[in-house]
Order: sequence, then C-alpha cells, then structure tokens
Amino acid sequence: MLTSTVQAFLFLDLVDIEELESYDEEEANRELTDKEAKKAKFKLLGPLGKAHNIVVHMRSSSGRAEQFKKLAGRMILIDNRTRWNSWRNMLEVLLKEKAHVDKYCEDFEHEL
Repeated sequence: MLTSTVQAFLFLDLVDIEELESYDEEEANRELTDKEAKKAKFKLLGPLGKAHNIVVHMRSSSGRAEQFKKLAGRMILIDNRTRWNSWRNMLEVLLKEKAHVDKYCEDFEHEL
C-alpha cells in the first residue's frame, strides 16, 4: 500500500502506474525495445524523469559507468518501482554528487 501511495504522489497525473508496471515487466522479460519512447515518457516527470534518464544513461554502458565512477568515486543506484525509497536514494546521491553529475552531463550533452 505504501509503495502505491508514494507512486501516486510522485507521478500524480503524469504517468499511469499500470504503464510503469508494464515497463518493469518488459524489462524483466527483456522485451523493452523502444528505449526512446520510455525516455520520452520519463521526461514528462520533469526533474524526476530527467534524473531517472541521466542515471539510466550512465548505467547503460560499462564505459560511461566507469567514467562516472572515476569522477565521483561511486555509482548512483537507480530508482525502482517496487522500492518506493529508491527514488529518494537516487535523488540523495545525485544531489550529493551534483558537481560530478553536472560534469557527466556536460560530457554527454549530445546523448542526453
């Protein structure tokens, strides 16, 4: 119940919870093929979506992940629909490592 309450608060009128659940199922089954559509949908979440897309970009390549680790000395955990506090954890690290995240975004501006 708590997870759905937090999701309703975070995503109010922006993204349908069932759609997020379908993304999780598609990812678990390795069926998610249209990454650009998913990225565009998360952009609708404003700053939350932007943070999500940055971390997804960072973690989707071992080279980019390693580059960020060299900058910040750590990786950023990605949000997860079933762990409601994962959004808070992700945002906390993004804020703590803001200077390194800004540098990363500068380096990959054309891809983000």
